[in-house]
Amino acid sequence: MLLGSAVTSIVSTAIPKQQLFASPPVVDFQQAVEYFPEIALKYVMCWLSQFDLLPGEHLECRVLAASIHLMIHRLLRLAAGTDISEAPETRLLDSMLWILSVDWLYSHPESAWKILESVIVDTPIFSQDAIDLKYDQCSSLVLDHYSDFVRGRNLASRIHVPSSALQLLVTFITTQWSTLHTSTRTNAALRFLTLCLQQRFRPAYDVFHQRQCLTFLAMQPVSSWSASLLKAYFIGIAAAIYPSRGNPEDNQMISQAIDCLHEPENLFLVCSTLAMYTHRPVYGIAEKPDIMTALAQIRPLDPAWGNCRQKLREWAEDENFFVGLEGEEPGIKKWRRNMRVAIKTLDIFFSNIPTQVTASLELPGPPPQLQSESWLDRVGRLLLWRRSRRQDEEHPLTEGVYTRSTHIPTDALLP
Repeated sequence: MLLGSAVTSIVSTAIPKQQLFASPPVVDFQQAVEYFPEIALKYVMCWLSQFDLLPGEHLECRVLAASIHLMIHRLLRLAAGTDISEAPETRLLDSMLWILSVDWLYSHPESAWKILESVIVDTPIFSQDAIDLKYDQCSSLVLDHYSDFVRGRNLASRIHVPSSALQLLVTFITTQWSTLHTSTRTNAALRFLTLCLQQRFRPAYDVFHQRQCLTFLAMQPVSSWSASLLKAYFIGIAAAIYPSRGNPEDNQMISQAIDCLHEPENLFLVCSTLAMYTHRPVYGIAEKPDIMTALAQIRPLDPAWGNCRQKLREWAEDENFFVGLEGEEPGIKKWRRNMRVAIKTLDIFFSNIPTQVTASLELPGPPPQLQSESWLDRVGRLLLWRRSRRQDEEHPLTEGVYTRSTHIPTDALLP
């Protein structure tokens, strides 16, 4: 424990060389190692060689990663049923993860991301067979800090490689979906995926499409969990085109996501689920439209909208549509009422689309100024970009499968 405390001091504090011998002699070990950080780290790394899973990284990164793996290893070896919240290892683990999500957020973001990925992939905290409380506590702590990291850094424009951690988490979520009522880990994993989608974290969209998550959700009973995930998926898309960030690779990712969203089955899944569960303003989008209007604004002229709206009307009037859905009668009445409100909102929106919009979307031309463009201008520009892109060679989403290796080439991360 003493050595672990010393490690956190070394990697989070830079001591100017001129201060090395400016202070009086010290006898406290944690203070002493700060005077000889590199020597101390080399000896620590020898001791932690069993947990050295990032051998290509710089010494501080390797030591911090190995120390985190050691703390988790010690916690998971405690007796079954142990509450680890007050264990000294838990406090040290929290301190080390805090360094990643706060101290290293701007100084070493790539290294911090690699460590967080390694902790999820190369430890058993998301093992399918583990049911003990300490696994729940460790996984929640790790994902809480990873979430802080995702919120605090524009990762969408920096990370261009698949995420092994998200591959594993999506597998865990889809396999354990039926345990959302009872499992802390499944809930934590779902919340993290939801956050990554809403933050437009590119690897999250890649794995969401690769693992056909929309198809999976269509086969599950409608629930608040599926609604939250679909809402995050949609808001991430909508926010990216209000206004477009101007990054060609981001445009490509968002264009692929829009294509997927407007496949007839997917559009109805998203539209009907959101219609039942939420009608609040979307604060991630300019002018804060209601969620149905924001969804329709993405691609209002897509042919899938006609069938989608017709099916919504039919299902809203079908007395058997809500049979079998979870919820008592008051909840069913609320869902039916919400769907009818959504239908009315969509009818108003589509009745107000100017007749000249179709022509304006078909005409090529330079993109308008972002300062004065309306949402229709932005949608038209994105559609034109997508249409011209179809003439080029197809560029599919990055495909990959979950592996135990978390080595990520440095040149895959933009500075």
